[in-house]
Amino acid sequence: MEKITKAKREEIFGKFQQTQKIYLATCLSNIPQVRPVTLIYLNEQFYMATGRDDAKVNQIADNNNIQFCYSIMDEKNEGYIRITAKALLMENLDTKKLIMDEIAFIKHFWCDPSDSTFILYRFKPNALEYMKIGEMLAEYYLI
Repeated sequence: MEKITKAKREEIFGKFQQTQKIYLATCLSNIPQVRPVTLIYLNEQFYMATGRDDAKVNQIADNNNIQFCYSIMDEKNEGYIRITAKALLMENLDTKKLIMDEIAFIKHFWCDPSDSTFILYRFKPNALEYMKIGEMLAEYYLI
C-alpha cells in the first residue's frame, strides 16, 4: 500500500460534504457492529457527535479502531470511500463549541458544549480504500 499523495488526498477528501451519512463499524467482543451515523467533515477533519449512553461509546472506549464507509454516486454508477481510523475523544470545549456553532443539527440534541452527555470524536485516518464512481477496482492508500 502506498502513501497517499497530496493530489490524490484532495481528490478523495474533496468528495466529502460538511455532513453526510456513513456506515460506521466498531467492535463488540470481536464482533463487528455497523450502523449509519452522520459524519462531520470540518476544517479537513472528520468528527462524529453522539450521546454518552449510545452503545458505540463503550465499544470505542474498549477499542478505538474504527472504520467507516461513505457511498459516492452519480446518476448511474456508485463507488465508495472506506477509511480506517482511530476514534479520538475530543474533550476540548473550544472544539465542541465550534462543532455546535457550525453544524445545526447538534443543537437539537445538546445546548451547551460542556453538556456531559455530548460526546465528540475526531476520526484520525490511517488508511483508506477508494473505488471511483463506475469503476470495479479499488485503490488503497496509507494516510
